[in-house]
Amino acid sequence: MPSPFAPATWVAIVGRTVTAGLLLSGHALVCFDRSDDYMRAAPIVLLAGCLNLVMGPPARAIGRVLPRRIAGSMRTAILRDATVALVLALASAVAAFTLLDLAGRYKISLNGMPITETDLELAAKDIGVVANIAGLPSWVGWAAAGAFVVLAAAVVVGWGRGVRQRRWKVEALALPLMVAICALAVSAYGSRVHADVKQYLARAADDTEIWTPEGIARLAVRIGPVAFLSYSADLRRETEAPFFNLADDAPPLSPDERRRALGSLYHGETDRRPNVVMIHLESIFDPNRAFLLRTPVVSSLFSPNAHTKLVAPFRVNIIGGGSWVTEFEVLTGFDTRAFGHLGYYAHKTIGPHVRNTLPGRFGALGYRTVTFYATSGLFYDVRNVFRRYGFTEFFDRGDLELAEEWTPPDPSLAEAAVARMPADPERPLFAYVVTNGAHSPYRCSHFESAADFESTFADPTADWAMNCELNEYLRLMRQSEVAVERIRDRLVALERETGRPFVLLIYGDHQPHAFTGTWKWVLRDYSGVRTAASRKQTFVHVMSSLAGAYAPAHEEIPSALVPALLRALVGGDDVVDAAMIHLFGACGSDPMRGVKPPNLLGLEKVEGRASMVSDADEPEAASLACRIAQRRAMATLAAARVYE
Repeated sequence: MPSPFAPATWVAIVGRTVTAGLLLSGHALVCFDRSDDYMRAAPIVLLAGCLNLVMGPPARAIGRVLPRRIAGSMRTAILRDATVALVLALASAVAAFTLLDLAGRYKISLNGMPITETDLELAAKDIGVVANIAGLPSWVGWAAAGAFVVLAAAVVVGWGRGVRQRRWKVEALALPLMVAICALAVSAYGSRVHADVKQYLARAADDTEIWTPEGIARLAVRIGPVAFLSYSADLRRETEAPFFNLADDAPPLSPDERRRALGSLYHGETDRRPNVVMIHLESIFDPNRAFLLRTPVVSSLFSPNAHTKLVAPFRVNIIGGGSWVTEFEVLTGFDTRAFGHLGYYAHKTIGPHVRNTLPGRFGALGYRTVTFYATSGLFYDVRNVFRRYGFTEFFDRGDLELAEEWTPPDPSLAEAAVARMPADPERPLFAYVVTNGAHSPYRCSHFESAADFESTFADPTADWAMNCELNEYLRLMRQSEVAVERIRDRLVALERETGRPFVLLIYGDHQPHAFTGTWKWVLRDYSGVRTAASRKQTFVHVMSSLAGAYAPAHEEIPSALVPALLRALVGGDDVVDAAMIHLFGACGSDPMRGVKPPNLLGLEKVEGRASMVSDADEPEAASLACRIAQRRAMATLAAARVYE
C-alpha cells in the first residue's frame, strides 16, 4: 500500500480537489449568477465535476502516450494527469450538453416540441422506436445504447480498479463529500430554474405566443435543454387537472340540455347494440381537398356508399406527426390543447387522470374491447395506457406476427385483425385498429414514367419528384382502402351470421410530414400546389347498417367529437359527449377557439383559471357564444368528475 505521500495518492487528492472545485463552482453559478447564463453554464460545470471522478484512468493512459517534450513540459506526473483529467471532463461535459442541445433542436424541427422528461422515459423503455421515428432501423438505436453502456462500463471498471489498487482511503473520504456537494448543487439548480422560469412566464403572460408550441420551443432553446428538462419534470409532478380551469363559475349543462345535445347529433335507431370498429388510418387525407390536382382522385375512403352515414372533413390538432395526440382525443373526447404543452404527451401525462373513456363506456355496456396496433406496444407505452382506457385485449405488431418492423402494410394488419374477430351472438365487439402502413416518407421507387401516375399536380412547375412522391402516397392510400374494405366485409359477414348490425368509423390521423413542410429533412415545398384547406384537415367516414342519419351542426368534424359520433349510434347518456356536442354547436370544428391554454408551464396555478384571448376573425356574437359554451362545457365536466 503506498504511503500518504506516494504519487498515486497525490494524484487522487489533486483529482478530488479539482472535482470539489468544479462542483462548488457550479453551485456558486446557481446561487450568485444573476443572469440567465447559469441555466446553460451550471450543468456543464456540474457534469464536468462528476465526470472528473472517473477520468483518472483515461488521463493516465493519455499521459503515457504524450510526446516526451509535452510530457516533460509539466513539472510532475501528478499535475499532468490532473490536467488531462480536467480537460477530458470539461470536453466530455461540453460534448454531452451540445449533443443534448442538438437533439432538442432536432426534435423541435420534427414536431415543434423540445425534449422533456417524458421523452427520456419513453426512450428508455424502447430506444428502437426512437430510432424508427428518426427514420432509422431499430438496431441503430439499440447499437448506440449498447455502445454507450460498454463505454460507461469500461470507464467505471477502470476507475474501480484504480480505487482498489491505490486510492481507496482517499476515495472513502472524498466520495461522500462529492456526492453531498453534487446533490446540493443539483437541488439548488432545479429550484432556481423552476422559480426563474415561472417569473419569466409571468412577465410574458400577455404574450399569447408563449402559450403555443412555438413559444415553448423558443423558451427551451433560450434556457437550454437541461434547464427545460428540469422544469418539465417539476411541472409534470405538480400539474393538477388544468383542463377544468376554464370552468370558472359558469353553470354546468342541465340534464335537459344534455339530452337535447345528445339527441341533436343523430336521428335514428339506437336500441340495438351494434358491432363497432374504429380504424385509425395513418397519414391518410383527401388529396382533392388538400391539393390542386390535374385529375381528381376517386377513393372509397372519401366517397359515400350504401352504408355511409357521414363523410366529412376532419379537424385534427397536429400537423405532420404525433398520431398519439389524435388517438387520445378520439378515445377520450378531450381536446389536448386544453392541457397546454402537456397535451402533446397526453397518453402519459393526461391519460392516467381520465375516468371517462370511449372503450370504458363500451366495456360497461358489455362489449368486448380490443385493440389491433400496427407497431410496438412499447411505443408511448400504449399497451399499458390502452388497458387503462378500458381495452381488455391488446395485440401489437409482435402479437399479430406482422413482418414489417415499423410500417407493416395495412392489408396485413386488417387480415390479422379479422382473424381475431369471431362471430359472437352474445357479446358485441368494439375494436380499434391502428394502422401505420402509409407513414411517410414516400420515396420514389415504384414508378418509371409519368404515364404510370394516377394523378399529378395541376401546377406545371411541379417536377417529377413531387408528382412521384404524390403517387407513392396514393399507392399506399390504395392499400388502406383494401384494409378498410376487408374489415367492412367482415362486419357485414358478422351481421349475416349473428344478426347484429355494425358501425365502422374511419379517420385520418394527420397529414404527413412529406406534404406539410414539418419535417426538417423535407426537400420539396408543396405550398404552391396546396388549396386553401388547412393542413390540420383530414377526413372522417362513418358507415353503418343501422337506420338513421347524422345532423351535425357544422361540416368539419373535430377529432374530440368522435366518441359522440359513435355513442349516438349505440345509445345511452354521456356527460363528455353532451359537453362536446354543445361546444361543437357553438364553436364549430375548433372547440378551443380563442382559448389560451391553462396552467401552461405552471403559470396561473394559484388563480386556477385560463385567460381568454380574442379572435379577430370571429364575429363578436359568435365569439361570445363560443366562450360561454366553453365555460359551461368545462363546468359540466368538472361537476361530473370525469378527470381527476
